[in-house]
Amino acid sequence: MEAMMRLYEFGPTRSIRARWTLQELGVEFEPITVYLVAGEHRRPEFLKINPAGKLPVLVDDDLVLTESVAIVLYLAEKYPEKGLLPADLTARAQVNRWLLFAATELEQPLWRISRHGALPGGQAPAGRRGARAPRVQGDGGGARDAPAGPAVRRGRPRHGRGFRDGLHARLGR
Repeated sequence: MEAMMRLYEFGPTRSIRARWTLQELGVEFEPITVYLVAGEHRRPEFLKINPAGKLPVLVDDDLVLTESVAIVLYLAEKYPEKGLLPADLTARAQVNRWLLFAATELEQPLWRISRHGALPGGQAPAGRRGARAPRVQGDGGGARDAPAGPAVRRGRPRHGRGFRDGLHARLGR
């Protein structure tokens, strides 16, 4: 019998990407909260699992995997019958493009918006709060949405403004 996967997490962090993917797949897992504010990520017992002291961490039998996008891809590939990754190489390349865009280009400006209510130059985004996390491309979902959806939702500042105007300004649109 296969042991249940364990997800070491703390919300709201990049752990949401791994959790989102596990839930999208309908995979049972044991969530283990690591309280960052209490410094649990620096305790010896956690550092044995991830010496970098970062979250999330997925443990699947002997595999210990860190980095949220790597976890998303691993899970999508482990359960191909769930259809989170397309079989077509060209379509899969587009998924990888969105995954990497979310992690390398999208997330940082959206964190700035959520923290400060504006992008450099004072441009404040417009939109609404409390909306469902958006899909990156269409309504089909898939592996690309786990990293991008929370990042986009994070771009909605606490002040009730959304992200699109500021994001488009950041991207030069």
